Amino acid sequence: MFESILFSTYLQNRMTEAKVSRDHLIHELNYRAAIHVQSWMDGRSRPPIWVLLKLAEVLRADPVDVIVGWVIDQCPELEDVLREEVLNPRKSKFPRSSDLDLRAPKPLKWEPSW
Repeated sequence: MFESILFSTYLQNRMTEAKVSRDHLIHELNYRAAIHVQSWMDGRSRPPIWVLLKLAEVLRADPVDVIVGWVIDQCPELEDVLREEVLNPRKSKFPRSSDLDLRAPKPLKWEPSW
């Protein structure tokens, strides 16, 4: 259900550190509605790859961390090798899948249709 918890946690951490609000992010990425960015923040999806460089710019984040973190979130089986070869030498802040403080997203509210 929440496939993108690593990227979601990283995104929320970077937004807090950079003091960037969801609305500012929506504006800077030229989205018209909050649904996409909110979905990334909730861990329900991840941004499309073509948005990553602009996202890194807005968050004042290392683009390599953003892109490699996105790949780890997409393909968790590559986490160990990507951390060893790319993220660890760069002292990346991208969360590990074994971190206990990953932010659990809020569940969607279910409303009966009757």
